[in-house]
Amino acid sequence: MSELGPVLNELVSGAPVDQASWQDVVARARHAKRRRLGLAAAGAAAVVALAIPALGIGGRLTDLFTGEPVSTDQLSSEQMHVLGAMASGVSPRLPASAQESLARVRASDLRRIAARDGSSYYVAHRHGGGLCVMISHPGDQHPFSSYFCSPDFPSPKQPILDESVFGGSLDAPVIRRLEGFAADGVAKVAVLTAGGSEAETLVQDNVYVRTEGLPKESVLGIIARDAEGTAVYKFCVVRGGCGN
Repeated sequence: MSELGPVLNELVSGAPVDQASWQDVVARARHAKRRRLGLAAAGAAAVVALAIPALGIGGRLTDLFTGEPVSTDQLSSEQMHVLGAMASGVSPRLPASAQESLARVRASDLRRIAARDGSSYYVAHRHGGGLCVMISHPGDQHPFSSYFCSPDFPSPKQPILDESVFGGSLDAPVIRRLEGFAADGVAKVAVLTAGGSEAETLVQDNVYVRTEGLPKESVLGIIARDAEGTAVYKFCVVRGGCGN
């Protein structure tokens, strides 16, 4: 068995299916202080969605997130099994033949939509609606192994899918890397701090990322804004909400 096999076997235990956060499973299995606090961390994040009909999605979903197709030759059998299961909405713990995993991955249409400073950003279709996303950073030991799948992204209900990295504690998280995916209609994504300040970054190719000049104080939430600067979506990363 490859080195990746035992890692996957450990991480699949308890993996959610409806809104599957593979990144969250990976993060909880690591001993590092950094962790990803996304929408799947329901116990630690109070999600506050602001309804905005201005988001230009709806009937144009099929036109979103076009990119460069990823050949299945770049994926190991374990990676194809995980992605195929996640994109199909089933648990990676369930067995599947190599042919079934290959068919699932091909149906998901895995593609790279952007590249930033050596990092690559990928999306795949989720069976039944929504997308699966993955980010590969330079030096990642097992690329194509960590996925976040949501049935509601992209939509007015969930116009961003945040994959930011935080340190600190659940009650006082400090952002290390602002990063994620955004639907058409989202122009900027900002960090809201406990002191009321914001640090934002532009969305390009449906991706946003910022690693420098981030606030050092604790973070309350993440805000998505349209081209006019209007907040269209907000979610909190601390218990108790993040104010108005």
